[in-house]
Amino acid sequence: MSILTLPTLSRTCASSAIFSLVPNTLAAESPLNKTIQTSELPGARWKSSFSYNNLTDADARIFKAWINKLSGRAGRFYLYDFSHQTPSGTASGSPLVKGAGQQGRTLLTDGWAASQPKLLMPGDYFGIGQQLFVITEQISSDGNGNATLIFEAPIRSTFPDNSAITINKPTCVMALATDEQDKFLFEERNKTSISIDCLEMF
Repeated sequence: MSILTLPTLSRTCASSAIFSLVPNTLAAESPLNKTIQTSELPGARWKSSFSYNNLTDADARIFKAWINKLSGRAGRFYLYDFSHQTPSGTASGSPLVKGAGQQGRTLLTDGWAASQPKLLMPGDYFGIGQQLFVITEQISSDGNGNATLIFEAPIRSTFPDNSAITINKPTCVMALATDEQDKFLFEERNKTSISIDCLEMF
């Protein structure tokens, strides 16, 4: 099954949305003194809930068909954070990964406009392939257009050299949180609302 994009409606954005990164941690509590030890595990993932309120009849039918096409949790779709679709930094240039095999929470990149002190700001997103990241510190570029990105979550799988970096509406791959998401609320005046819960899949 191909990965879907959001349906094209008469509006450009959801009425409300939550988009958050959920870390994967392990906690162990001592039965003797109740101290708790925690550790981070791989597998942090994005989670989202979003709603469309007062859809027109035409938009409601389009969205219903789109949800049905996902076949419950079996389907996949691309999703971005509705609240922060473009960077707040200058983010100019044509950025690329600089060097293959990088891991962790930092990434060497090039292809940016030179000497940008506010290239990317905390909270800005970027994507590479099907991985989505959020910047955690102010990022600047040097005189040659190089920049070291600092972000969450850690890289899951490494990227080839010169992989393209997406900075406008970067996405991750989501699936419906449950099979029972086809719940459209019809109200008077032919207005319909729908809320969707979804989780990143990788």
